[in-house]
Amino acid sequence: MKYLRYTLVDNKTNVPVHVAPAKNGPKHPDGIVPTFAVESSFGTHPIFYGIADDDLAITDGVQEVSEDRYYREMRDEFKTRARAKKTSVEEGGYWVTPEMFVRTDPGSQNRLNQLVTTINNDPEITSIDFEVTPGVWTTLDAATSLTIAKTVSRHVQRCFSWCKGVHEALDNASTLEEMLPIVQNIQAFKADDNPPASGAE
Repeated sequence: MKYLRYTLVDNKTNVPVHVAPAKNGPKHPDGIVPTFAVESSFGTHPIFYGIADDDLAITDGVQEVSEDRYYREMRDEFKTRARAKKTSVEEGGYWVTPEMFVRTDPGSQNRLNQLVTTINNDPEITSIDFEVTPGVWTTLDAATSLTIAKTVSRHVQRCFSWCKGVHEALDNASTLEEMLPIVQNIQAFKADDNPPASGAE
């Protein structure tokens, strides 16, 4: 088996897209089974990795790489994707209840941390005015405020712990069969929150 790094080619002429635009549409070079792409390279000549039989002739735009490099590049790519998914889920907001959606971007996380500090340092505070989403305000009692902050904190920690677990799993995977469920896990990861029932307003 050959391990290959390559770019797309023109659907009819087989000219690599880094040489000339694919006027007939792009395709993967014949004989190569694509396994993953480097998403940050997407543009005029995206980079892909794949496998092929040993007798495949190497053509322009295709580079044979070692098995070690192939899996190293795969791990790096999916670690990057896991970080991006972690950030997306972490900062994408959280349904504390089906009626309350709370922002979880960095600024909102800092605001919640400050809110906890304020409540803990001033026991006379009985209520907090809180902007749950842009332009939507609510008044919360101190206990509810602390519960929301704790819920969001656990959500953030879950995202980091998940990402760490994915990175460790990638480090321990050494075959395509072992990589597949990890990639599926990255695609499927989402917040464990309490969104409204489907179809609810």
